Amino acid sequence: MNEKLNYLTKALEIITMAKDNINEEELKFLYELETSIWTEIGDEDKIVQCIDSLKSKFNTPRGYYLYSTFLVRRASLL
Repeated sequence: MNEKLNYLTKALEIITMAKDNINEEELKFLYELETSIWTEIGDEDKIVQCIDSLKSKFNTPRGYYLYSTFLVRRASLL
């Protein structure tokens, strides 16, 4: 698990760096990927932040889909 978290952390670092260096259209894909990573980690506050960014900046439902997937996965563990 520790190794997995290390990879996810490095991916988030790359996304943070890339956000300052790509065009607006490609930026939404980074937010989608970031949402997926936070979903994998399980940080609901960060997931909601990404969803809000996707909604306000790009008007896309993808963040809601990713968050719903996370909640379904959590429910299946109960």
